[in-house]
Amino acid sequence: MSLMPGRQVFAQGLADEDRDWQVQPPAVLRQAPYSAPTPLHIPGGKVVRTADLLLMTQSSPPPVLIDVAAGEGHETLPGAVWIPGTGRGDNFIDTIQAELNVLLSGLTGGNRDRALVFFCVNSQCWLSFN
Repeated sequence: MSLMPGRQVFAQGLADEDRDWQVQPPAVLRQAPYSAPTPLHIPGGKVVRTADLLLMTQSSPPPVLIDVAAGEGHETLPGAVWIPGTGRGDNFIDTIQAELNVLLSGLTGGNRDRALVFFCVNSQCWLSFN
């Protein structure tokens, strides 16, 4: 199925995004190591496949894309905001989460209905899951 001229999106997931690692979602923030298989489902959220993200970015307004990959500067998706290390923290109400809440409110203009998409380097990154 062609969604855009010159681009082909296949029915199967890309980069193991549909792989079931048999990992259950935790009720707390995952601590290091952050590079490990992740669950297929996120309580209170939605896992977005690559093909779905392509369609979402064509909507109005598009989702706010948050690149959480740590490390030195790198290339990211067009229009994405790089916030390295997002997903770290001790719990859901710590200082890191409070600061992230303020930042995300600014990025969405305070619109709590605006879609936020957190992504990392692959399907084995807890920073985007957290």
